[in-house]
Amino acid sequence: MHRYEVDVIKWANEQEEYIRSGRFDLQDLEYIADEIEDVGKIEQPEFESRVAI
Repeated sequence: MHRYEVDVIKWANEQEEYIRSGRFDLQDLEYIADEIEDVGKIEQPEFESRVAI
């Protein structure tokens, strides 16, 4: 089981620490990309509802 699946909060804190300390070799890029994608999917409808096109 992946660390992300075991404790997402701990995983997120570790990733944040790696980014801020420049430890890019330790970052979990696949799961970070998934999280960014998910945020976009969640926020997009809210954005669209506030913007008149």
